[in-house]
Amino acid sequence: MPARMHDNNDSKLKEIERKIIRTGLLEAPGYFMLALGLYAKLIARGHAFHPALNNPEVIRFLLVVGIMIVAWGSIRIISLIRQKSKLLANGNH
Repeated sequence: MPARMHDNNDSKLKEIERKIIRTGLLEAPGYFMLALGLYAKLIARGHAFHPALNNPEVIRFLLVVGIMIVAWGSIRIISLIRQKSKLLANGNH
């Protein structure tokens, strides 16, 4: 493989890695919201450490939005990993 093509693949791989990390960071609040919602719904059951977590509407919001963020992030990361795999397969790294 020519050096130029190898450099191009390396830069694409680095960009994909950056996108994976960035997506993981953007996904983190979703996991936090999901954890708080599950805590409030399944563990605290009306006796949470914060009064807002005793409100069923707040719990529902945390669960729905948390799941949406985590689903978006997971789909995006899977797509990026597939792109990375194709690059690695084509580049024979």
